[in-house]
Amino acid sequence: MKYAYSLSLFFTISLLLNSIPVSAQFSPFSKGYDDGSLYLSCYWKNGEFGAHRGILYLTEDGEKFQWKSEGQFWLVMPGYQAGNMFVITASGKHMAQSHDYGNTFGENLFEFNGSIMQGYQEDEFILYKPDFDTWPFSGNLLKSNNSGQTFDTTTRNLPYFFYISTGTENGSLYGLMDYWFMYSPDFGNTIDSTLLDESMFPNYYCHTRIVPGAGAGEIYLVGWDFGIKYLIYRSNDYGEKFEKVYTSDSIHPYHINNVYFTAGNEPGEFYTAFDRPDSLPDLHSNLIIGHSIDGAENFTFYTHDLSSFSSGLENNPLTVNTMSWELFPNPATNYIELQFHKIPQKDSRFFLTDLLGKVIWDFEIRGLQHGLKDFRISIPTFIKDGLYLLRQDHEVAHKILIQGQ
Repeated sequence: MKYAYSLSLFFTISLLLNSIPVSAQFSPFSKGYDDGSLYLSCYWKNGEFGAHRGILYLTEDGEKFQWKSEGQFWLVMPGYQAGNMFVITASGKHMAQSHDYGNTFGENLFEFNGSIMQGYQEDEFILYKPDFDTWPFSGNLLKSNNSGQTFDTTTRNLPYFFYISTGTENGSLYGLMDYWFMYSPDFGNTIDSTLLDESMFPNYYCHTRIVPGAGAGEIYLVGWDFGIKYLIYRSNDYGEKFEKVYTSDSIHPYHINNVYFTAGNEPGEFYTAFDRPDSLPDLHSNLIIGHSIDGAENFTFYTHDLSSFSSGLENNPLTVNTMSWELFPNPATNYIELQFHKIPQKDSRFFLTDLLGKVIWDFEIRGLQHGLKDFRISIPTFIKDGLYLLRQDHEVAHKILIQGQ
């Protein structure tokens, strides 16, 4: 199908794109393990504070958020335990794991080549590798049962999918190829194909994606029309029939690349995430989270002004935890627990500082005298709620959020 753009529209959009300063840019986000929690990777630039890259951890279905600046990531995926999450780095070829909601990441960084997806149980990941050496193009499915450290080829010669997703049921797969929607209940051994109506998405090749829902047979297709709106279609029969359930308001041309979607943990639960300016040229980095509980037919929206929120931390391509100790819980209220990988070989002093480096509180751990690896430290009542850095001597600091004091 061919589409014609008018020259006037083309130049209008070009001028707008060239005149708007960079604000928030988001990567695909995911529903967390905890009830009402979300993860969103964010790159955000503000004239006063500079550029920030990291993870937004949202709670209460997107109503509240915390900034966790850990580096530039392309994708955030939740694990099957509270606080457990996986990230794909900006390169798109490396994955790392965190056990504390994204505050720190372990050293088990590994490389992959293809499209990686979460599996159907804990520590399971699926890798789809397109094969472009022969015609017609095809693909291979590989499965890992050890959080991606190794993969075994299980299914070969699948059709080539330009979009593929694992479902919520064991072995379920969904794919898009041109206007064909594909569903497999048994990990690609059998595939049912449905030809979609081309009128569903006037601009089908622009950001069309599959969002598997939590209910049996619940599938969403999201795509764009030429009015710069996104359209949501829902199926309750594994993609045999789709009905349009939602049409968004117009999205500014600059922001159409920053709209993402995920399903919740309950049937009919659906989320959108996008940024939008308050006015032009006064552009604010507003994060808007939409939450639906009726199958994407109606949404409650929560707006967060990122332009007034700064982490004040460094932006590294990836912050991997190489420190000798862990910090729990985070956020903390009355106490913190320090867990060392091995018994400390020397006495160490810890410093709690604000984001500008001012020391707020310090204490000492006498490891050899106690012969312990775990220490519980009470937080003084004079410390106010806020985001701090906890550093051991001259090591890289842990970030800690103190609240409820």
